[in-house]
Amino acid sequence: MSAYNETLQADLGKTVWAGDCASWYKTESGKVTNNWSGKTTEYAAIMREFDPDSWQVIPSA
Repeated sequence: MSAYNETLQADLGKTVWAGDCASWYKTESGKVTNNWSGKTTEYAAIMREFDPDSWQVIPSA
């Protein structure tokens, strides 16, 4: 997750949302808080297939 976030933040830094503007995508410190930096169609394609091995299920108490 940390590696993904590092790559994501680097990618998001190249987007219009990282520019010098006010946006609901940015925190007061300037961090862009989006979960995807690519095209919406790429995100949809990746989300179409569920990989259960990528998840760890922790039962609630």
